[in-house]
Amino acid sequence: MLVGCIIIVLAALTVLMQFEVLRYEQQGGFMEWEIRQHEFIMKMQGGIPWQYRILPELIVEGCRRLGLSAVLTYVSLRTLQNLAIFLLAYLFYRKLGLTLPQSILGLGLAASAMFHSLYNAVVGLSSYFEAIFLLGAILAVMERRLWLAVVMTAIGSLCRETMVIVPLFLIVYTWPSTNRRDRIPAFASAAVCLAIAVGLFLLFPHQSLARDFATTPPPGIALNRRAPRLLRVLFWTIVPAMFAAHWFLAVMAEMRHMLGAVVVVVIPMAIFGLRSVSGDKSRNDKGSPARAEAARAT
Repeated sequence: MLVGCIIIVLAALTVLMQFEVLRYEQQGGFMEWEIRQHEFIMKMQGGIPWQYRILPELIVEGCRRLGLSAVLTYVSLRTLQNLAIFLLAYLFYRKLGLTLPQSILGLGLAASAMFHSLYNAVVGLSSYFEAIFLLGAILAVMERRLWLAVVMTAIGSLCRETMVIVPLFLIVYTWPSTNRRDRIPAFASAAVCLAIAVGLFLLFPHQSLARDFATTPPPGIALNRRAPRLLRVLFWTIVPAMFAAHWFLAVMAEMRHMLGAVVVVVIPMAIFGLRSVSGDKSRNDKGSPARAEAARAT
C-alpha cells in the first residue's frame, strides 16, 4: 500500500514537472513541435532517427483517432509511462535484493533523474518506452524467462533503436552458462533487432539524417563486488553502449536519453555502493534468487 502510494505520487509529480517545463519552454506553441513531428512521421517524412521510432507514434495516432486531443494524449501516455517505470523499477530493485527503504530511495533517485532530464524539453515518448521495455526485459531475465526478454526487446526496438543493447547484455550474461540452450534467446534477440532495423529501413527509405553533438561527463560510479553479477554485467554493457551511441548520434545534454541506464544500472549500483561504504551487512530475503546470485558473485 505504501509503495503503491509512493509510486502514484512520484508519477504525478514527475508528469506535472515535465509538462510545466514543456509549457514554459514552448511558450510560442504548447506541444506544437510534438504535433508537427508526429504528422511528419505519419507522412513517412520524420527523418533519421525519428521515423524509425514508429510504435509510440502509432499509439499516439490511435489515441487521436479515438477523439483524444493532442495534449490529453501525450499527458495520458506520459502518466502511464511514469507509473510503469516506477513500478518496474521497484520490482527490479527488490529483485536485486535491495531492502524496502533502499528500493524507495531508488525510486526517489529515479524521480530526480526525470526532474533533471528536461533540457531542451520535448515529450520524448520513445525514451520512456525504452526504459519500460529495458526494465521488462531484465526482469524477464531474472525470472529465467529469456524468450519473454526477446519479445520485450522486439517491441522496444520499434520504440527506439538503442534497444540493441539488450541483445549485447543477454549474450554477455548468458555466455558463462553451462547450458548452451540459454544462449539461443540471446542470439535470437540480436537477430530480431537486426531484422527490425532492416525492415524499418526498407519500409521507410530515403530519410534525411539529423545529427547534433554535445558533451556530458560520464557517470562516476565505483563498482563493488557485493553487487549481483547481473548488475555488474549490465554496468559494463548497457552504460558504455548507451553512452557511446548517444555521444555520437544524439544530444548528450538531453539526459532523458540516458533514463533507462540511470534507472536500471546507475541508481542500484550507487545504492549497493552506499551499502558497502556504510558497512550494511543486510542480505536479500532468504531463499530469493537475488540472494543466491549475490552470494555466488562475492
